[in-house]
Amino acid sequence: MKLNKIFSLFLISTILFTYTSCEKDENPTTPQLPPIEAFAMDFSDFNNPDYAGEMKKSSNSLIDPYRNFGHSFFTVKAWNTIASLIMAIPTATYAAALNETPEYLGDNSWEWKFDVQVHSFSYSARLITKRISNEEFRAEMFVSASSSVFESFQDFKWFEGIIRYDLTHAEWTLYESPANNVALLSMEWNKDFETGLWDITYTNVKAGSEENGSYIRFELTDDEQYDARYTVSTTEGLAKIEWNRESKAGRVMNESFYGDTLWHCWNEMLQDTECP
Repeated sequence: MKLNKIFSLFLISTILFTYTSCEKDENPTTPQLPPIEAFAMDFSDFNNPDYAGEMKKSSNSLIDPYRNFGHSFFTVKAWNTIASLIMAIPTATYAAALNETPEYLGDNSWEWKFDVQVHSFSYSARLITKRISNEEFRAEMFVSASSSVFESFQDFKWFEGIIRYDLTHAEWTLYESPANNVALLSMEWNKDFETGLWDITYTNVKAGSEENGSYIRFELTDDEQYDARYTVSTTEGLAKIEWNRESKAGRVMNESFYGDTLWHCWNEMLQDTECP
């Protein structure tokens, strides 16, 4: 009799566990996507079109009053131009996904499905996520178009990534285009929620590219004087650019350009000044 009671309790526990597990699988927690800053680098302080006219020759002039900011501007502008061209569609689709509600597909997979317009062309996109572990999930963005700058294409996987559920880290691989399906950029984002500071890095991973391994990193810092920083590495050398996001004053270090390892500063008017 006692044995039968134990067996009955065991059977009930097993049924309850199975039922609970099934319910959890039917209604798991929706994975949260990291903010747009985890995908699209911030170039806002170095993309003002008015700057280009004022400092058109700053990068080469020895006497131009905007030489230091001008060199920094054009160093960052090279990456900004590349990112604007190759990431217009991926960024638009990711930004759109952030405003959509996903559908649960089962087996810890979710789908965001929507349409976007980029440069007067329409695209259909599907973002699929899949749980990897208790800490991470995978995300893949598939894009289709009946007519675009790349003509028609179907379910091109434009980027994929691995994201932590606590939204402290994300890694992405961006593919060049439907016309040339090769890995182009590796992107990594980190955030410290205690300080609110974060960083994002784009690295050129295109096989055969002269700039393979080159990268640009944007990061927020806890420095009161210079609270933002770019580190730009190319085949020509390494440039470090630091500035204050409110005043816009800053400094740059680039041995290959200046011939020294000193900081070269600019003031709130973006004009050259002595470093403090």
